[in-house]
Amino acid sequence: MTTIEYSFRGWIGLDAQSADGNLVEREYDVKTFEENDVDIKITHCGICGELPSRPPLCIDIISDGNSGSDIHTLRSGWGRARCPCVVGHEIVGTAVRVGQRFTHVKVLAHRSALA
Repeated sequence: MTTIEYSFRGWIGLDAQSADGNLVEREYDVKTFEENDVDIKITHCGICGELPSRPPLCIDIISDGNSGSDIHTLRSGWGRARCPCVVGHEIVGTAVRVGQRFTHVKVLAHRSALA
């Protein structure tokens, strides 16, 4: 298998104040690609919940009044948040690499996902 080098960037909560909108954008490491994985080049990603302030740059804050799982995670709503914490799980993008055991998506397929 060919090794593909990627640079991953995202909005990261570094501490408890992150739930108040104090997120930072920076690179981070991800797990090693396995044959049951799919790499998606993300074109759009939202952060669920309402923030009192917005971080710099463009970041979509999504709230339907009933959800807020990213902010809930940063607030340790399901147990203590392990920081640094990368948020954003509702994505749209294109599959750029698909493992041999992942049969539901083909390379270059457009996808939206809720992780």
